[in-house]
Amino acid sequence: MFSGKSASFADIARGWTFGREISDLLEAQHTGADRAPISVVLGVAGVGKTTAARMSLSRLAAREVECWEHKSDFAFEPDHWAKVNDELVKRKKTGVLLIDDAHLFLRDLNKLIEILANKPSWALKLILLSSRPHWNPRLKSAELFKNREEYELSRLSVSEINGLLDLLDSSKEIRELIEDTFLGFSRPERLDRLRERCDADMFVCMKNIFGFQGIDTIILEEFASLHTDLQDIYRVVAGMQSIGTKVHRELVRRLTGLEAERVSRVLDDLNGIIEEYTVSDREGIYGWRVRHPLIASILSKYKYSDQDDLYDLFDRVISSINPAYQFEAQSINDMCDLETGITRIVDRQRQNILLRRMISIAPNLRVPRHRLIHNLIILEKFDVAEGEIRIFERELSTDGPILRYKIRLKLGIAKHAPGIQAEDRAALVSEASAMALKCLERYPDDKNMYRVFLDTGVDWFRYTGKSQMFEDAMRAAATAQGRLLDPELRGIISKFLRIGEEMGIQVYG
Repeated sequence: MFSGKSASFADIARGWTFGREISDLLEAQHTGADRAPISVVLGVAGVGKTTAARMSLSRLAAREVECWEHKSDFAFEPDHWAKVNDELVKRKKTGVLLIDDAHLFLRDLNKLIEILANKPSWALKLILLSSRPHWNPRLKSAELFKNREEYELSRLSVSEINGLLDLLDSSKEIRELIEDTFLGFSRPERLDRLRERCDADMFVCMKNIFGFQGIDTIILEEFASLHTDLQDIYRVVAGMQSIGTKVHRELVRRLTGLEAERVSRVLDDLNGIIEEYTVSDREGIYGWRVRHPLIASILSKYKYSDQDDLYDLFDRVISSINPAYQFEAQSINDMCDLETGITRIVDRQRQNILLRRMISIAPNLRVPRHRLIHNLIILEKFDVAEGEIRIFERELSTDGPILRYKIRLKLGIAKHAPGIQAEDRAALVSEASAMALKCLERYPDDKNMYRVFLDTGVDWFRYTGKSQMFEDAMRAAATAQGRLLDPELRGIISKFLRIGEEMGIQVYG
């Protein structure tokens, strides 16, 4: 709690955690008969998702449930976990697998969930942790929605706050870390302070108890107190971590020139600031990370506030990556994240330079190519985008995003091509709509395909004044929502219903 990290299983065993109601709910779900086999726990960083889930795993293990936690540094292997399910069934046992940052593995998780849903017995239960900005936009199997219970984690309840206060009173080790001003309050005043003044927000409570009133200042003062050589390493590690890079010892050495014989001394000097952990002994990969992602994000915000510095960081990291290692190749995809990755570079032209560098280094990866085509369409460079699509299809074969980009390309040309008449624009939109219908036959569960289909209906009405195409798209989306139960698709439908009302179209009463 003090450093903002998740509790380890050893911390939980020592009693260095306080009860969370979500832990009780997860335990009940995965021991109860006829309950959904998947738990989805959503919440922002610092609210205690991982600790709460590990607490539930500890309790489940004590009840002779087989438990695992997937290490996010490794690829997720759905076929292997499907075999684990079969072994559990054979032994008449139940298992629970915890996947933190589940959005990073959603494609493979979808595959596993569909495999398990089609088996006679589903013995391997899943606990998936993520945040809404990362979870909602990604494509999810219909089987996930049918077989999940969803929880939101944010504020502390009164009973949880009391549990936290009990922990502070009972643990001498933890009490020594508490701010004197907080210790001076009576129990009712402490409860009131956390519940009312901190609005029971988990991270604010932690700051209040441990005195982190100016956490940015504390981190910056800590940075300033270091020797300049250590500052450079701290800055680079925090910067790489914040943009999605899988940071490890050799990558840090490549970027900073750190000599091999100095690694141990540097880690000693940065003890409590940067930690090293084993990714693969066999391959000699040792990961490095700042003690909490939030701290890495705060430090990089200040130390890479200049766009040129940030661009230089991306450029140096991309140049240093060896895609032969899956661990490093994954960094390329992660750096394309729309929340924390390459979109932090404001200039799309500069983004495209970096994306082309990624494609040159790892031509088999799809995500950088997707991002490049997306940017080219937004920049109205339709000829170049069309060329990139052709190359993608020739080298990697077509996928759902590429089909959507082909439709958006048609719509972009219809909207921005100079000197053509409205009937010509309508013809292009009609082609785009036909493409969308055909794509939906191939990808009927792709919520983003329904979004682009609805876009064709809006543009058709814009150029022709006719609403039939929009109405057809809306009915198709509503039918899909009844089957998929995806809240994100429901949000898409609501948005386009409002657009329809603004256009004067009444789709259904």
